[in-house]
Amino acid sequence: MIITISVTVMFAGGIVLQYAVVQETAVPSIVSLLLLGIYITTYVFRPLYYVLTVHALIIHRPLGKVVIERSRIRSVGLLDDQNTNGTIRTFGVGGVFGYFGRFSNVSIGNMTWYATRRKKLVLVLTQDNQKIIITPDEAETFLAAFHQPTTEATPVPG
Repeated sequence: MIITISVTVMFAGGIVLQYAVVQETAVPSIVSLLLLGIYITTYVFRPLYYVLTVHALIIHRPLGKVVIERSRIRSVGLLDDQNTNGTIRTFGVGGVFGYFGRFSNVSIGNMTWYATRRKKLVLVLTQDNQKIIITPDEAETFLAAFHQPTTEATPVPG
C-alpha cells in the first residue's frame, strides 16, 4: 500500500511539475500519456481475488482472469521467508497494486506471481513445473479447501 501511494504521488507530481516547468512543447503531453499508460496498465492487471472451484483456480483481475485447471496442478503449499529470500523481479510489478509478473530466486527458480502482498505466499506447482505464487488472505483455509474440493465455487480474498 505504501509503494502504491508513493508511486501515485510521484507520477501525479511529475505530471504537474513538467507542465509548470516545460512550456510550449509536446514533451509534457507525451510524458503524461506514458506515465498514465503505465499506471493504468498496472492497475488493470493487478490481482483482486481468487476463486477455487472443483475444476479450477481462477485469479480475478480487472482486465480478464487467469484460469488454472485443477488437473494441471501438481501441488500447493505455503512458502516461508527463507524460500523467497533474494527474489528479484525479472519482468513484472513489484509493489504498485501488488506483486505480479515474472520473478526469480535461487531456491525456487523462475515463477509467476499474482500476489497482493509479500506475506502469506502460496506456491502452486503445475504438472509442467510452472510455479505460480498467490496470496490468499487465509492461506491455511485456502489449502484446506484445495485438498477437499466441493461442488461450489469458493471465493478467496487476496
